[in-house]
Amino acid sequence: MRNPREKTLAILVGLVVIGGLGYQFVNWAVVQPIITAQKNLKTATERRDVLAAKVQARSRTEKEWAGKASLTLALSGKDAGHRFSRDIEQLLDHAGLSEGRSIAVLAEQRTTSGFIEQPVSISVKGSVDELARFLDELYRRPYPVRIRNLSVNPEEQPGGAAKPGSTPALSNRNATASRDRKPPAGNAKNGEKAAPANASNKPERPARGSSGAADTRVVINLTATTLAIPAFKAFKHGALGDDPSAWPEGPLRLARDRDAYAAMASANQFSKWRPPPPTPDPPVTTRPVASTNPAHESKPIVKVDPRKDADKKVVVGVTSLYGERYAYVRDDASREGATERIRASEPIDDGTLLLVHPHGLVVRVLREDGQHSGEDPPDTTATIDYWYPLGKSFKDREEFHADSHPEVAAELARVSDI
Repeated sequence: MRNPREKTLAILVGLVVIGGLGYQFVNWAVVQPIITAQKNLKTATERRDVLAAKVQARSRTEKEWAGKASLTLALSGKDAGHRFSRDIEQLLDHAGLSEGRSIAVLAEQRTTSGFIEQPVSISVKGSVDELARFLDELYRRPYPVRIRNLSVNPEEQPGGAAKPGSTPALSNRNATASRDRKPPAGNAKNGEKAAPANASNKPERPARGSSGAADTRVVINLTATTLAIPAFKAFKHGALGDDPSAWPEGPLRLARDRDAYAAMASANQFSKWRPPPPTPDPPVTTRPVASTNPAHESKPIVKVDPRKDADKKVVVGVTSLYGERYAYVRDDASREGATERIRASEPIDDGTLLLVHPHGLVVRVLREDGQHSGEDPPDTTATIDYWYPLGKSFKDREEFHADSHPEVAAELARVSDI
């Protein structure tokens, strides 16, 4: 028979074993299910919040989709093409573009998103101002629209030649072709000497008796594209009706302010010449000179102003042809308003054309006082550079400063020295 000590030890071991088994049972049967339920509840709560946010986002997306998709002309490309061509015809009539008009609905094109692009080809004769009015009204339409191709060419005479004084064609598809052409041998590059003024490969300038930009009739060819969105199962939407007067006012899709486009249109190369209003003659500058004969009264010497007609010379345009940039200057003093084409390193106004930039010209002039500007080295001829803005007269020129025109100054640093 065991002694009491061993009996007590056995009882204690048994209690420990029973307690451990009881703890494991309670942990398995009660604690772990509670912890698992809490984790599942937290996960479900988070998923509920995510789904609620998705539901709200889907609701907003459906409203935005319905609002934007309902501004299309039709749900099919065929119907959209017919409505698009009719609306373009009305806009052309309103802008005054009716001569030689041709409108053709081209084949629809499906995008990878399932949308339908419906292009329409337009060919018409008119003026640049009428084209600007048409594009302004077209971009104010509520339905999606994009100008894919646009070219403006001078109207030709019955013999096939362009009318006298016509300017080069303008197109948004000619950049690659002009860049790939080999320039004439006489064109100067950076670091090379410019060709002499009487070289045989120099482009001819318009004659002073020509009409310049007086002819406003041009041939316009463009391709406009609208978007048709078929109905999807997940989203439902309608389309605009047949009555344009019931359409909502569309967004203004112009990249710049409308006043900026009006300023650009006033300086276009196709604009018709009109005599400027008469301006008073500038005051005559006189410089008294001491007489070498004391017996006679000294007479002032009248200094002739070389820029007397500066207010009648207007920078009307710039072009790039065969790698050479040209400036077009209209002389309002002449009866016909002749336009002269000038390239870099040629005389202009009272100086030399240094740079032709899309926004204007830089002209270098010799200083009469012989004082060097801050940008001229002391051992060079004293000169001063002037900025001639596009669409302004020579009288409106201002002294060129690099900080006022940083993009022009950067390009000026790359051109060859004159």
